[in-house]
Amino acid sequence: MQNVDELNQPPPYSTRQQQRSRATGTFSKRQTTVVHGRPRRRLTKPPPDAFVPLPGTRPRQSRPKDWRADYRPGRPCDWQGGCCLSLCLSVLCCCFRPRNVTLHPLLSCAGRSMYYDLRQSYHSILLSGNRILDIDISHQLAVDPSVSKMRIFHPLLPWEITVRGDRGHAIRIVDVLRQIDRALHTNVRRRDIDNAEITSDHRARINLAFGRRLNGQAIQRVDFLEHEYIFAGLEKVTGGSWRMKTLRF
Repeated sequence: MQNVDELNQPPPYSTRQQQRSRATGTFSKRQTTVVHGRPRRRLTKPPPDAFVPLPGTRPRQSRPKDWRADYRPGRPCDWQGGCCLSLCLSVLCCCFRPRNVTLHPLLSCAGRSMYYDLRQSYHSILLSGNRILDIDISHQLAVDPSVSKMRIFHPLLPWEITVRGDRGHAIRIVDVLRQIDRALHTNVRRRDIDNAEITSDHRARINLAFGRRLNGQAIQRVDFLEHEYIFAGLEKVTGGSWRMKTLRF
C-alpha cells in the first residue's frame, strides 16, 4: 500500500518534472523532436557613398581625361544651328589667322586637289586627274617655313592629333597624312563611348558609322566623324592649331 508521500508525487515526465530536469541539467529518456526555424538573413545596408545600380542599368563613366578640354559632343550634321555656328567660326578663323605661314596647296582648304576618304588608308589617296600620290609630292614640306610639330583638331573628334617630323626634322606631307591616318584608325575604349558626355543618340550615330565602314572589326576614332569623312584640307586658327575640315558624303 502506497503511503501519502508517494501519492502526492507528480506523475512521471509531468510538466513540473520536465521543468525541474531542465533546471538541473538532467534529461529524460524520451526523445523529443525539436523543429528549428530558418535562420534570419542579416540585411546589411551599403555605405552611403556606394553606387547601387538599378536593375538593367550600369554606371556611366566620367569624361575621359585625354579628351580636348574644349570638346563638346556635337549635334547631328543636319542641325541648322550647328551648321551656322560652324560656318561663323570658320569665317572668323579665316579672318584672324596668321598670314606668315603658308600651307602646301595639297593640304590647303583652297586647293581641293586630292580625294581622301578618311575611312580608308592614306595610300588610297587620288590626286586630280586620277593620279596617285607619288614620293616626289609626298616628301615635300607641309608648311613653309618648315615646322617640326603641328596640332590638328576636328570639331567632331574628342582627341587632338599631334603631328611630328621624322626624327625631329621638318614635317612633310606624308608625315601629316600618315599620322592622321594612324590617329583616326585607333580603336576607341569603352570609356570613350560609355560615359556621361555621350548621349544615346550620339552613340547610335557612331555605331551606325561603324556599321557602314568596310572591314570594321571595332569602333575607331574615325567613326566619330559620322558622315563627314572626306578630307577637305587644313586651315590655321588662332593659338597655333590647325583645324581639319571634312565634307559630308
